[in-house]
Amino acid sequence: MKRHLAAFQRIATANGGTRAAGTRGYDESAGYVADRLRAAGYQVTEQEFEFPFFRVIGTPKLTRVSPGTRSYTPETDFSPMTYSGSGNVTAAVQPVDLVLPPGAEPGSTSGCEAADFAGFVRGNIALLQRGTCGFRVKAELAEAAGASGVIIFNEGQAGTGAADRRGLLNGSL
Repeated sequence: MKRHLAAFQRIATANGGTRAAGTRGYDESAGYVADRLRAAGYQVTEQEFEFPFFRVIGTPKLTRVSPGTRSYTPETDFSPMTYSGSGNVTAAVQPVDLVLPPGAEPGSTSGCEAADFAGFVRGNIALLQRGTCGFRVKAELAEAAGASGVIIFNEGQAGTGAADRRGLLNGSL
């Protein structure tokens, strides 16, 4: 067993520390297992299937162009959400049903209902506040309203009983 664990570690090390599905490390790991099974006399069949996979390629960029230019730092000022789309967008940012300042307890419904986007200008970037519904719901409703992009920021409450909702938001769609 330890010999196989060491082999998997060598594969991971040779592939940027990962053997995750969708990576070369995964393919090499699957090949290793198939080779060992064939050597033991098994008939091996490999079957392809689709699965959701996400990886940030390149360095994400977020820049305010007006008023005044300001570049934001990935993983310090912002983080792309897992399974988010990619592309280049320059457009006005339009707030959607924000609660500022936030209430004492989490509860924003920003972007949780199609009605929140009444009057939304197609092509703008939707600015949404974390709150009571899932990030995917917010993103899908923004897309349906014609948003060219979505920025979701943390709700804004300090960590009193609930998790701190002021820091960098890392989420998944």
